Amino acid sequence: MTAPALPASWQLPFELAWEALRAGSRPIGAVLLDGAGRPVATGRNRSQESTAPPGQLAGTAIAHAEVNVLAQLPTGGHYENHRLYTTLEPCLLCSGALIHSHVGHVLYAAPTRTGPASRTCPASAGRSPSAGPAGKAPPPLRSPRSARCS
Repeated sequence: MTAPALPASWQLPFELAWEALRAGSRPIGAVLLDGAGRPVATGRNRSQESTAPPGQLAGTAIAHAEVNVLAQLPTGGHYENHRLYTTLEPCLLCSGALIHSHVGHVLYAAPTRTGPASRTCPASAGRSPSAGPAGKAPPPLRSPRSARCS
């Protein structure tokens, strides 16, 4: 049995997550695509590393994949027609940074236990895989989740 191939938009985030894991950081990768599907910026978690490319963070608790993507964007830009693909649901820090950066769409491959993106982005309210009665396991993830944040 062969696993289905990843859609092209998901390949780079997972390659970056693999790089992060091999470097000793959390395996999270992210890419921002423009309206035509071209990569604008890429990032991965570098919290356990001592170096990063120019404009990205390393060796700090906030060296998250999404933050490293957003740190590369010019100040004052608007990205409403862009999509951020990330391997894990953005945390509260990253969700806030995405909102302030005016990224139009966020898609994640796997939920977190607490689902902070669902509480910080009104458009995704009720669509978090972790939403539901306390003590119940989240439903299985069948496809990447999407939220529109603006």
